[in-house]
Amino acid sequence: MCKLLRIYLLRERNSGFKGMLVILLIALFPIVTNAETVQIEGIWYNLTIESGNEAKVIQNKDFKYEGKVIIPEVIIYKDVVYNVTSIGYGAFSGCTGLTSITIPNSVTSIGDHAFYDCSDLTSITIPNSVMSIGEYAFCGCTGLKNVTIGNSVTNIGSSAFHGCNKLETVINFSTLNINKGALSNGYV
Repeated sequence: MCKLLRIYLLRERNSGFKGMLVILLIALFPIVTNAETVQIEGIWYNLTIESGNEAKVIQNKDFKYEGKVIIPEVIIYKDVVYNVTSIGYGAFSGCTGLTSITIPNSVTSIGDHAFYDCSDLTSITIPNSVMSIGEYAFCGCTGLKNVTIGNSVTNIGSSAFHGCNKLETVINFSTLNINKGALSNGYV
């Protein structure tokens, strides 16, 4: 690698290709993100520090959540405070034993397939901080009876509530016009 770098340095000095060194360095040294995957109090997170200290709840295919899960607004890892800002793709997918979930007011998005096939989940309150609900987010939650949608939700992904056949009550505080069972609002 040093030999290759010397060749390009000579070429730049002799030929006037000033941008060549920059391109070479970008190609040789990929951008490294400061991300770490950790489990804290039974919940898996992806921690990032690029745009502030943020934590995303993520899926661990070897681990299934059961019972009541309370997601905290903040977590502390190695003496650093992280705000829990999102629930990632498939985070709780297939957790058929999950009966209750508490989402904090720090979460702004619920990812695609986040609660896919959580058949024992009976009610969900989406807090006012959440702006978007991903595609198939609650699809297949066959035990889901009650949904409360917070006032900041501006987007509900396709089929977000598809297959929630026992859904009886939808309390909508958002500005979205929700028609029960309509594809345009994820079959709510």
